[in-house]
This record gives sequence, structure tokens and C-alpha cells, in this order.
Amino acid sequence: MKSFDSFLSRDFVHPDTLVGALFYALFFLIGAYGVATLIRKAIHRFVARQSSQNKMLMDRTLVQFLGELAQVAVYILAFVIYAHVIPALDHLGTTLLASVSIASVVIGLAAQQALSNLIAGISLLLYRPFRLGDRLTVTVPGGVDTGWVESLDLGYTVLRTADNRQILVPNSVIASQTTINVSSRNQTATVSVAVKLSPKADLEQARTLLEELGGSHTKPPAKCSCHVTAIATSSVELTLTVPCEGPEAVPSVKSDLLREIKQRFDAEGIDFN
Repeated sequence: MKSFDSFLSRDFVHPDTLVGALFYALFFLIGAYGVATLIRKAIHRFVARQSSQNKMLMDRTLVQFLGELAQVAVYILAFVIYAHVIPALDHLGTTLLASVSIASVVIGLAAQQALSNLIAGISLLLYRPFRLGDRLTVTVPGGVDTGWVESLDLGYTVLRTADNRQILVPNSVIASQTTINVSSRNQTATVSVAVKLSPKADLEQARTLLEELGGSHTKPPAKCSCHVTAIATSSVELTLTVPCEGPEAVPSVKSDLLREIKQRFDAEGIDFN
């Protein structure tokens, strides 16, 4: 009992002393950091578990954004409790109350951009013009760039480009500018290749080969359409239509198809015009 009384008599357990105030500040800081870390790990585990099961009870963007807000709320709550524990802060608050109007203006101006980004981030979650993994085209200082949405934080939307560059766009900017969502998830694209053949060529053989070559470029492999689109005295035109993953894949797929058609038709003896 004496040892406990001597422990209570020490300065660092009394909040009205400088040592005590520093002790409680460290205590609340460590506590807030620990709780925020637990929240962050819980969010990561929840997202990973739902992703592995291929089902999301909540939108992943919303879950991560709420996790960020919860961590900020933990630090704010810790500071509020700390301010009530330390008696000296009550006197400090009374002193600052006389200049609260000036302080509010200064803080408001200083935090204007941060608050704007926060409010814009909340509006992006409410209206959901895009989600994590979507591919966006945005206007940046260097021009127009395209990238996949990697994260949506309290202040910034992070995009990852095809060449592994990271684009940080303030939420207030991406919410106010015209943004094109070119995600291939809800968008279809097709490649059309026209081939002109000699009138003496076997059209059925040519159609079969074209559909076979086109099907090899679809995921999963699928039957492509090939129709006669023009007839002239010196040629017959066949047009092959192939679905592909997205608009960005059209040039490479078309180039590969043209090369493979030339090689295969030469090997089979089918004459071009």
C-alpha cells in the first residue's frame, strides 16, 4: 500500500504538473496510435477477405475511406479527452476564447484547401462516378493522362498509369473537372479488319480462317463474325469483327490480326486482290 501511495505522489501522475501533462500526452498519443493501427489492420483484413471470396458486402472505396475517417476521429477524440484531463488547458482555452474570431478566420483560410478536398472526397463516395480499379482520363498540368484508380484518401485520389507512374489528384480537382471513365468493365470495343480477295478465292475457306484467327484474340475464345461487305468485278471484300477487352487494346489486336491473316492466307494459297 505504501508503494502504491508513493507511486501516486509522483509528479508524472498529476495532470496539473508539467511532467504529468507530458506523461498524459504521451499516454494518449500512444493509445490513439494503437487504436488507429488496429482500425487500419481490421480494414485491410476485411477488404482482403472479401476480395478472396469474390464478394464485397460494402464498396471497397467506401470501406477504405470510412477507415481513414475513423482513424482521424480517434486522434481528435484522444485530444479532446486529454484537454479535459489537463487543468492547464482549461485556462488556456479561456484565454484563447477572446481571440476565437481571429483564430477561426486564420484556421479557416489555412485549412480551406484541406476541407475542400475532404468534402469533395465525401461527395465522390456519395455519387460514385468511379470506383477502385476504374480507368480514368484526367487533365493534369502536363496535359491529359490516363490511369487506374489505386486509392481514394481524405485529400487525394491516386491513379496508377500503365508505365507505373503515380498521379496524385486533389479530390476537389477531380470532383470539379470533366473526367472520362474509360474502364473496360462496362465498356465494349470491337476491331474491324477488311480483307479484299480475288474473285476466284474460296470465300467459305477464307471466312472460316478469319473467324478462327479472330477467335484466338478473344478472352475467353469466342466465335467472331465475318461477312461479305462489298463485291466488285475485281475483288470480294470480307470484314472480320472481333470483340476485345477495351479501346486501348484495339490498335495492337488489329496489328496482330493483319500480320496473322497475311501469313495464314499465304500458307493456304488464298489470293488477295
